Amino acid sequence: MVVGGGTAGLITAAGAAGLGASVALVEKNLMGGDCLNVGCVPSKALIRAARAAAEMRDAAVFGIEPVNVQVDFGRVMERMRRLRAELSAKDSARRFRDELGVDVFIGEARFNRRRHGRG
Repeated sequence: MVVGGGTAGLITAAGAAGLGASVALVEKNLMGGDCLNVGCVPSKALIRAARAAAEMRDAAVFGIEPVNVQVDFGRVMERMRRLRAELSAKDSARRFRDELGVDVFIGEARFNRRRHGRG
């Protein structure tokens, strides 16, 4: 049983399934976790766009005529969403189920403690 479909949970589930274990993965929100959906991937895409704009604006230090950079934030966000969508296919419940043989459950995981021998 793997709780959480973030980076660590996905790697654990894939590795265990690859070794022949019967694996169930429970994710309460979105496969890929924070890194794919709101953290690493989106922020790196935005940082890369900002860096490109800064390099064009500051091109004179490289002997290149700088340009007046106009950032289209909507297009920056489109690129970020496209990159996230491309990566999400590898983290999808369908791939884990169909290609890796992992039983994927979307919902909140809970462990119930059973008391044996107690009244």
